[in-house]
Amino acid sequence: MNNVKKVGHRYFVVHAPLVFLLVIVSLVSMTLMSCNKSTLIKKDFDESFYAQIKERLDVKVGNRVFKEISLNDEKTSKWMTVESINLYDSNGNTIYIQGGTLVDEMWTEYDDKGNMIHRKCLVDSSYGPEFWYGYDDKGNMVYYEDSYDIREWHKYDSKGNEIYFKNNLGDREWNEYDSDGKIIYSKNNRYGHEKWYEEWHEYDINGNLVHSKANNGDEWWIEYDDKGNRIHYKDTLGFEIWYEYESNGNKMSHTKNYKQGDEWWEEYDSRGNLIYEKDKYGRKRFGKYDGNGNMIYEQRKDGVECWYQFEGDNLIYKSSSDGDVYWYDYAFWDNGNIKSCVCYKVEEK
Repeated sequence: MNNVKKVGHRYFVVHAPLVFLLVIVSLVSMTLMSCNKSTLIKKDFDESFYAQIKERLDVKVGNRVFKEISLNDEKTSKWMTVESINLYDSNGNTIYIQGGTLVDEMWTEYDDKGNMIHRKCLVDSSYGPEFWYGYDDKGNMVYYEDSYDIREWHKYDSKGNEIYFKNNLGDREWNEYDSDGKIIYSKNNRYGHEKWYEEWHEYDINGNLVHSKANNGDEWWIEYDDKGNRIHYKDTLGFEIWYEYESNGNKMSHTKNYKQGDEWWEEYDSRGNLIYEKDKYGRKRFGKYDGNGNMIYEQRKDGVECWYQFEGDNLIYKSSSDGDVYWYDYAFWDNGNIKSCVCYKVEEK
């Protein structure tokens, strides 16, 4: 017999025949999705793509330049070293990165709808992974493949919710949603689960998640005030969080991790930006923001202070109390989107 549970105006149905039906439907859908694989051509970028990147590179990471900068209406010239370069297409998509913390170089290609279809990375100047993506006519990613020989297939319902996943490693996942598109049931053997892992989710009449449980015994609860603000969270993993709200919209939280004996406090402004954080050891972190929500000052827990300056939403200057100073130079397309951004590290005097 079906196990039906009512929460507010929603009903949740969980039963073995449903899972079996999902398996059958998914197997059929995989036959349809296999067509997407055949239309995905795994290839390198053509020469014209590389040529346009090379043509736009005026400098390279590591180049030393003597450059004039303007800050607070004051102009000065300094020696700088190029730290990173980002290039964008006219739609605002990143097509090339040189330098940075993760890769030496990265190329990215998009289709005419703006979906990423190919990405190639270079690490340590000699090696890097490569990725390919395929989409359906609604823009949902239905196929993925990489240079590690990992392949994935994805299936969606008419609302764009992912209902099935599988890869060539044997991982599977099924998801079920209510009429509002909120997930109510999930089953998978992904994310390190050695056995099948299942979750059930319940919502109140306002659509807020109030209760979840898993077949491994994990369970968590969430409470809200009359305005829909989260005021309490608790789970069986040892976490408990209390939330308070001020009249100006600021949110404060107090978190305890009972299993690890940890505790910390956080405060956010009305836009959700973290402005204060303190742990049980008394270490503190502060943040200040401009009217657009961009961080303009930060004091980290290690005591290092950082200052940031923006033009609109574009970061143009960053400095820290440990002596590092960075300058960002932009070029723009005719439509106003960023064409390139070059980060320079100002040399010490």
